[in-house]
Amino acid sequence: MQNKMKEILNRGYVTHALTDGDHKVFGMIKDCWINEWSHESKAFYWSEVYVEPGYMAKIIRRGTLLVNATNKELSQLHEQSKENLSE
Repeated sequence: MQNKMKEILNRGYVTHALTDGDHKVFGMIKDCWINEWSHESKAFYWSEVYVEPGYMAKIIRRGTLLVNATNKELSQLHEQSKENLSE
Protein backbone atom coordinates (compact mmCIF):
# COMPACT_ATOMS: atom_id res chain seq x y z
CA MET A 1 0.00 0.00 0.00
CA GLN A 2 1.33 3.40 -1.00
CA ASN A 3 1.84 5.99 1.74
CA LYS A 4 -0.09 9.14 0.78
CA MET A 5 1.19 12.46 2.08
CA LYS A 6 -1.09 15.38 2.74
CA GLU A 7 0.08 18.87 1.97
CA ILE A 8 -0.47 21.52 4.63
CA LEU A 9 -0.99 24.98 3.21
CA ASN A 10 -0.36 27.85 5.60
CA ARG A 11 -2.02 30.54 3.53
CA GLY A 12 -5.38 31.25 5.09
CA TYR A 13 -7.43 31.23 8.26
CA VAL A 14 -10.99 30.69 9.47
CA THR A 15 -13.10 33.60 10.72
CA HIS A 16 -16.66 34.98 10.57
CA ALA A 17 -18.20 37.29 7.99
CA LEU A 18 -21.50 38.64 6.78
CA THR A 19 -22.93 36.49 3.97
CA ASP A 20 -26.19 36.20 2.07
CA GLY A 21 -28.37 33.43 0.70
CA ASP A 22 -26.58 33.65 -2.67
CA HIS A 23 -23.26 32.59 -1.03
CA LYS A 24 -21.79 36.08 -1.31
CA VAL A 25 -19.23 37.09 1.33
CA PHE A 26 -19.35 40.78 2.26
CA GLY A 27 -16.25 42.70 3.33
CA MET A 28 -13.56 41.30 1.03
CA ILE A 29 -13.08 44.56 -0.85
CA LYS A 30 -12.18 47.39 1.52
CA ASP A 31 -13.56 50.16 -0.69
CA CYS A 32 -16.98 48.52 -1.09
CA TRP A 33 -19.50 50.75 0.70
CA ILE A 34 -23.11 49.77 1.08
CA ASN A 35 -25.31 52.55 2.44
CA GLU A 36 -28.68 50.84 2.47
CA TRP A 37 -29.10 47.08 2.91
CA SER A 38 -32.13 45.64 1.15
CA HIS A 39 -33.25 42.66 3.17
CA GLU A 40 -36.73 42.36 1.72
CA SER A 41 -35.52 39.85 -0.87
CA LYS A 42 -32.34 38.57 0.80
CA ALA A 43 -31.47 36.59 3.87
CA PHE A 44 -28.25 37.56 5.66
CA TYR A 45 -26.11 35.31 7.85
CA TRP A 46 -23.11 35.60 10.18
CA SER A 47 -21.14 32.69 8.72
CA GLU A 48 -17.89 30.86 9.24
CA VAL A 49 -15.56 31.45 6.31
CA TYR A 50 -12.10 30.38 5.17
CA VAL A 51 -10.14 33.36 3.84
CA GLU A 52 -6.89 33.84 2.01
CA PRO A 53 -6.30 37.61 2.48
CA GLY A 54 -6.44 39.66 -0.68
CA TYR A 55 -7.42 36.61 -2.72
CA MET A 56 -10.61 34.78 -1.75
CA ALA A 57 -13.14 33.89 0.92
CA LYS A 58 -15.22 30.72 0.93
CA ILE A 59 -18.17 29.92 3.19
CA ILE A 60 -17.39 26.87 5.28
CA ARG A 61 -20.60 26.85 7.28
CA ARG A 62 -23.62 29.09 6.89
CA GLY A 63 -24.12 30.71 10.25
CA THR A 64 -26.82 32.41 12.21
CA LEU A 65 -29.72 33.80 10.21
CA LEU A 66 -29.97 37.51 10.99
CA VAL A 67 -33.72 37.88 11.48
CA ASN A 68 -35.12 41.43 11.30
CA ALA A 69 -31.64 42.97 11.31
CA THR A 70 -31.69 46.73 10.84
CA ASN A 71 -29.59 48.59 8.29
CA LYS A 72 -27.44 49.84 11.17
CA GLU A 73 -26.82 46.30 12.46
CA LEU A 74 -25.99 45.00 8.98
CA SER A 75 -23.62 47.93 8.42
CA GLN A 76 -21.86 47.17 11.71
CA LEU A 77 -21.49 43.49 10.76
CA HIS A 78 -20.18 44.56 7.34
CA GLU A 79 -17.51 46.67 9.07
CA GLN A 80 -16.60 43.74 11.33
CA SER A 81 -16.39 41.49 8.26
CA LYS A 82 -13.91 43.89 6.66
CA GLU A 83 -11.75 43.67 9.79
CA ASN A 84 -12.02 39.87 9.96
CA LEU A 85 -11.17 39.41 6.28
CA SER A 86 -8.18 41.76 6.14
CA GLU A 87 -4.59 40.70 6.68
